Amino acid sequence: MKTKDGAVPNPDGHSDKSDADQLTVAKSDRLEVSNKAQAKLSKEYAKAQAKAERPKGRMGQAARDMLLSIGAALALVGFIAFFTFRPGDDSVKAVDYKPIVASARTAGAFDVAVPSNLGSEWIANDARYRTAPGDFKVATWHIGFVRDRDAYVGVFQTNGTDQGFVKESTADGKPGATVDIAGTKWVQYDSSTANQRSLLTRGQLNQPSTGASAQVKGQAAVTTIVTGTQSFEELAAVAASLRTS
Repeated sequence: MKTKDGAVPNPDGHSDKSDADQLTVAKSDRLEVSNKAQAKLSKEYAKAQAKAERPKGRMGQAARDMLLSIGAALALVGFIAFFTFRPGDDSVKAVDYKPIVASARTAGAFDVAVPSNLGSEWIANDARYRTAPGDFKVATWHIGFVRDRDAYVGVFQTNGTDQGFVKESTADGKPGATVDIAGTKWVQYDSSTANQRSLLTRGQLNQPSTGASAQVKGQAAVTTIVTGTQSFEELAAVAASLRTS
């Protein structure tokens, strides 16, 4: 038996069409719930992603601020340096070498030599007396003087046998002519890698006061080098003025 609208009734009194309608409604309800759930999940994911990216943004901003601050500081330093730095104004720190000389001559392995004819325009900028590790009887001495920015003269001495001492003190200079300076034989060394000339002698130094070799402590075993940017003639004058007392 069919109903008025043509649907076949079920034994419980409901038509097939009514059941189909209910099934469609149920499916529609489930789809709506599913869509709402997806929308909610998408919204929650967007919130979580925003939270995760927020600290990174703050860190990035902080890093940018720090770089900008450093850049501003460097710019300020560069600005000040530009107006205060002068290449020709290099200052020389003077060294009081006399106490070092006195101490070296009192307790040292040999009497150290010091130039006595340099004018007041020459400034002592280095004075060192050092003993060898484990052997205080082996020592090296150096005193250096500068004039202006490009003039230098120094004295190196040692009673050691290290061949590197001569190479370093003469800037790898090559030996040349032997000259007599105030009765002492000196060998000229000329460096091809630097604007440096040197004079080298071994043994006793003639003292300018007497013109004769003085018997001073340990001097017989000492290698003495006078070196600098000066000419050999000027270095010879320095060598002739060396005093060990």
